[in-house]
Amino acid sequence: MKSIVDSIVEKSINCAISAIEIYNKPDFKYREETFAILMINAWELILKAKKIKDNKGNVKKIYIKKFTSDKNNKLTKKWKYDKSKISGAYKTIGLDRLLSEFENNNNIDVKCIQNIRLLEDIRNNAVHLMNRDYRLTVTVYELGTANLKNYVVFIKEYFDKDLTQYNFYLMPISFYNLETVISTINISKNDYIENLRSKICELNKIHKSNPNDKYNIVLSTLITFTKSKEKYSSVNVIKDNDEEALKVKFTGEEISERYPLYYDELIEELYKRYVDFNRIEFNKINCIVRKNINFAYPRYLDDKNQKGACKWIYSRNIIQEFDKYFNK
Repeated sequence: MKSIVDSIVEKSINCAISAIEIYNKPDFKYREETFAILMINAWELILKAKKIKDNKGNVKKIYIKKFTSDKNNKLTKKWKYDKSKISGAYKTIGLDRLLSEFENNNNIDVKCIQNIRLLEDIRNNAVHLMNRDYRLTVTVYELGTANLKNYVVFIKEYFDKDLTQYNFYLMPISFYNLETVISTINISKNDYIENLRSKICELNKIHKSNPNDKYNIVLSTLITFTKSKEKYSSVNVIKDNDEEALKVKFTGEEISERYPLYYDELIEELYKRYVDFNRIEFNKINCIVRKNINFAYPRYLDDKNQKGACKWIYSRNIIQEFDKYFNK
């Protein structure tokens, strides 16, 4: 039988995986907010698991104590564990109290704590009101990339669990449909985003982020398309703004693996899949759908002139996208 700590850790990991899966969906209108909500939930759970573990499995250490009142409604020195008025379940301490306790005890790296607090602020604003600003997309990506890295390290450090079996990464903003991203830009002044980004810059000056450190406040990713000695272009992914940042190169072969279908092969698959497939209708839809780099990639005959002729190659993800237009 699993211990209470193991059960909470498992729930936390599942919550984090859900946050990543939703964030990386090709088309999701509540992407940043949902990611923040789920990841903060994952952190609250894992911090509660740590507190219970630190107290030798005593789950009562996360319960909220409530002092009782006398006949004159004055608080006494007697207390009891507070319960929900509806279900009678014990109320547990929240994320802010957990972070404060661990920070005061120097139990968790300060950069990890500050990163969680910044993402929590976005979560709170999303839950209680709304977030509408393109810069929020960039901000959540930078915070979220560091947050996931911190989470993986934290799980390994305190619970000896290896999460390398999961794909703990966020799809770079550059991989989304650019038209969709641009359409979310709000050019009016947004004091919330201004204040949030100012706070991030302030904290990052104090606790300089470095991808080689165990924990970070923010990390960013730069995607560039560069000329390659390979037959086709390659993609360089540069993590963090640091000059010494880790570089990951996608070769022409790797691009072929991500986009294995040529036009005729895609058409053949779709004819088999749908009862009402129409190539003329397909071509109209395809001109729009293939702009999303999650679905298709243009291979130019001349790398120097990317306005010239190109051959489109397709990911298998595009097949499900056509389910919206044709009947299986």
